[in-house]
Amino acid sequence: MMPQRVDQLVRVSDEDRDRAGHRLQESFADGRLSAGELEQRL
Repeated sequence: MMPQRVDQLVRVSDEDRDRAGHRLQESFADGRLSAGELEQRL
């Protein structure tokens, strides 16, 4: 049996993900992100 590979992905809570999404949407509303940039980052 092979040892389990270490998961290198960062685990993010739903609350943190929602907070980050909200900040991105605020940046879009303020004109700091284009619609394409917003879609890419969400």
